[in-house]
Amino acid sequence: MLAETVQVQDLGQAFFAVNSGTVIAPSGASVIYLKYEDGPTNPVMSRDILTHVDRELFRLPFNSILWTYNYHATTLLFSVANGSGAGRHVEEYSLSGSLVHRFDVPSGFQDYNAAVSPDGHVLVFVREASDGRKELWQRSATDTSDTGQSITSLPSAARVRAVRWLDNDRVLISTVAGAFNTVYNEVRTRTANGFPLIDLGAMATPDPSGHWIVSVIGSVAPNDLWLSLLNGEGRTRLTQSHTEKLWPNWSIDGRSIVYKTLIAGEQPKAHLELLVLPSLQ
Repeated sequence: MLAETVQVQDLGQAFFAVNSGTVIAPSGASVIYLKYEDGPTNPVMSRDILTHVDRELFRLPFNSILWTYNYHATTLLFSVANGSGAGRHVEEYSLSGSLVHRFDVPSGFQDYNAAVSPDGHVLVFVREASDGRKELWQRSATDTSDTGQSITSLPSAARVRAVRWLDNDRVLISTVAGAFNTVYNEVRTRTANGFPLIDLGAMATPDPSGHWIVSVIGSVAPNDLWLSLLNGEGRTRLTQSHTEKLWPNWSIDGRSIVYKTLIAGEQPKAHLELLVLPSLQ
């Protein structure tokens, strides 16, 4: 499936906001992450891929979390703490730090990722109901008056690790559950019942085309990133090292994947690593 060898670049250490990921800038020249600082705000940083030099873009309230891009608009999606301890919101920012959209979400909103559909019309996210059930919700990404509605229920014990669109109707949800972190991946549609997937691994994340999937196989360190089709066929190992890897995200052109590797006993310190893929066949 891979015509050439995958290139792995270590972009150096960083202090990450807890449970926060990293993304590749639209230009492909830098990666963006939310830095941990012991203060009232956390800076959103851009690290140059060639020089590894950081540049601060803007700041968000402490305990905010970076998820991924809205690929349709090349804007960043965050879970943002409101500063008073009374809740969180999904917020969308330009790279210059301008607030593009603040999405109102119902009580029980969870920091389990949120994603905007490829056509830019629908936001999906996860919330926890009062009885402990988790629900996949949708709301308009353009109509500010929309309060959203539940699409489907998820197992109450599930810990959702990724929510990503495959196309404008199908959403891939990757969860873990139980003491042994058993992985479940499932495709849910906005209008009909979904179906389970097997052997994809945790944090299963499709590329912007919805054709290729990168996932983490192995619940604890060492684990590695693997590439496959949606049905699990053509699986190819992308990394092989004795580290724990988390939160993979694709570049907009689908040619690179960024992720972080944890440094044992030193959280929130981690390494930024970048995979540069050859042509996919």
